[in-house]
Amino acid sequence: MPISRIVKVAAAVPVLFAAAAGFSALPALRGSFPMPPSAACAAWNGAQPSEPQASLTGVAMLSSCQVLAVGDVLGPNNFTALAMRFGGTSWWQQASAAPGASSSLHALAVTSGTNGWAAGTYANANGTHALIEYWNGTVWARQAVPEPGRGKWSTALFGVAASSESGAWAVGNYRTRAGHLRTLIVAWNGTAWRQVASPNPGGAGRDDRLTSVTVISARDAWAVGYYQDARSHRRVLVLHWDGSSWRQERTPSFSRSADAMLFGVTAMSASDAWAVGYLIHPGSRTLVLHWDGRNWARQVTPDPDPSGDVLSGVAGASPSNVWAVGQSKESSGHESGLILHWNGVIWTQLPSPGPDSGDSARLIAVTTSGPDDAWAVGAYRTPNGYAQGLFLHWNGRTWQARQER
Repeated sequence: MPISRIVKVAAAVPVLFAAAAGFSALPALRGSFPMPPSAACAAWNGAQPSEPQASLTGVAMLSSCQVLAVGDVLGPNNFTALAMRFGGTSWWQQASAAPGASSSLHALAVTSGTNGWAAGTYANANGTHALIEYWNGTVWARQAVPEPGRGKWSTALFGVAASSESGAWAVGNYRTRAGHLRTLIVAWNGTAWRQVASPNPGGAGRDDRLTSVTVISARDAWAVGYYQDARSHRRVLVLHWDGSSWRQERTPSFSRSADAMLFGVTAMSASDAWAVGYLIHPGSRTLVLHWDGRNWARQVTPDPDPSGDVLSGVAGASPSNVWAVGQSKESSGHESGLILHWNGVIWTQLPSPGPDSGDSARLIAVTTSGPDDAWAVGAYRTPNGYAQGLFLHWNGRTWQARQER
């Protein structure tokens, strides 16, 4: 009997329409290579791949006609890492290099058509381990990842970003022998991945998590997530890399009884960065923070249903073109994709299409190369209760998606 799944989302993220855990929200890093006009790929009609029990959690553009996406597929007994590629007219599956009995890819970053990374996790008889796969333009290959505790502790990566072939970051967490989560940051130097010291403001006996990372230069990068305070409330966590160390940055304060978490971060420059997530006080409301070069400040954002709104991913192409995606849960229990856009002045909500109007859906990651070219991915639930990977494309006028029956 097939296993019916709604949508799998990460342990680091609130489950609004999923029954299982394991999702990360990551905006794919915009590459520094040229992007041809999106009109060259107008042949795509919005048709969704018929990959059952799939969830997409990362997306990145090689060009307007070449896009990569990652996630996982639920089988009879476990999850299997999923890699997809778009070639201008359709999406197709590629072979992943993930080992183990179960695996998932949570995030994706590229710097060129022949250089990129995907980060996630896999499980074997010895436990759960961090996973990084490298893309050379043709195939995915696994790379060795340093793990605290010599691999004896559970380790997972939820975010990855890159600036060049010899410069990349991946972030996540590991579980200590005492059972608490600690932040994990690893860096790629062109030859190997190494662990870099990272703050854990929660302190002993509490959890600290990193969910996303973005890089501007070798001396400028951001990582976000959340931690538990002394009262066990979750607080936003923002870390900055200055070229020598990662340090916690001051962020806006919220009510002592509120919980706040960040799941996505992106930056256009040293004085223009965005982080997204959600705030519980009460219900679940969209949370967007902006960095202006001096301070992080909360922004006014739409909340179509403040009882169940979450932002999972963010990406920008310019100071006046930033996208944030996630999910909104209506009072009826129906979930739909949530899309917000920043035009340089205000955040506005745009319609989020689904393959069928009655299907529940959520968006997890987004990437963009310009005002008329963006992709968002996630998953939707069909009437029979199965999850399917969801792909949306922005053509400068509307977001497009449909299901071929």
